[in-house]
Amino acid sequence: PNPKSWPPASITTETMKVTSFILATLFGSALAAPAIVWKATDGSEGIIHSSKPVQAKDILAGAVGDDDSSSLASAVFVLGRAEDGSESLSTTAGSGSLPGVASKYNTAACYHSHVSGVRGGYSVAHDVENSGRSAVEVSLNEFSRKLTSIGSSEPFQPATEVVVGETGMLSTAQKQANQRARALAKADVVVINVPVSADMSKLDEAIVKAIEHKSVNSVIVTAVRSTDEIKEERSMEYRRRMKVMEAAGRALSYNSGARRLEQQNNQDDYVDAANNLAGVYYVHMTPNIFAGLFFGLFFAVVAYTGLSCMGMIAGQDVYVNKMPVIGREA
Repeated sequence: PNPKSWPPASITTETMKVTSFILATLFGSALAAPAIVWKATDGSEGIIHSSKPVQAKDILAGAVGDDDSSSLASAVFVLGRAEDGSESLSTTAGSGSLPGVASKYNTAACYHSHVSGVRGGYSVAHDVENSGRSAVEVSLNEFSRKLTSIGSSEPFQPATEVVVGETGMLSTAQKQANQRARALAKADVVVINVPVSADMSKLDEAIVKAIEHKSVNSVIVTAVRSTDEIKEERSMEYRRRMKVMEAAGRALSYNSGARRLEQQNNQDDYVDAANNLAGVYYVHMTPNIFAGLFFGLFFAVVAYTGLSCMGMIAGQDVYVNKMPVIGREA
């Protein structure tokens, strides 16, 4: 073959796409998980690589937006944590298990290499609901049925048989399935939980279909944060609390020192006042002493008068056993 025409342009392009996708995902696997965002309105201007730390809720707010023209505002694929505690998107991309996603990498709107706050599908759904949009967590099979129902006129139906009880009423399982089908049909955002043990070929196919679907406004592929990120977050929270406690301790120490200094100054003033005898003189009679003496004298006079009156009480001097006859007392 001609050296100037080898390797072919198609092989070079595909190899560059896969290589750039793998390198990009591996670059963001230090602590936080990476995230790739596709938008229906973007793709022609080229992908934007961002290494700035960003919260998952900020990415969701930018990807979902306020556009209600699409049947599905966003599809968020959340890969579970690997067995060693690391985020699994970098490992999966590095192993070449997502060739379809790698081929669509250059059409992505943005790639974030440091996304924090992805605790799971439940946290992503919670962030979406806080932004005012409805979200529901689904599996890969449910998402495939949802994607198929968007293009057809038939509403989404649960993959369960209709079970009627003895009373002719629907069973509890059927009611729950119908309720979930209604919630999934009304959801603006679907969060697809993908465990590590799932078939990566089905995941790759589902992501490519979501990207190519005209009724899906945006597609986000991310992973649950690693245990290293959790440890780092806890360490930062511990350091923050320690700084707050140190600041409170310094303020308390300053206030305590100021209080002791104030008490020392007050004590010194008291000692100085006690030692200063200028203008101090003594009297022989005070109101309290005069009141005490007057009350004592008055009590003595009253007691003497009372005892004297009691001493003047007298009775007969002679007592007889037989009283004299009446009329002969003399």
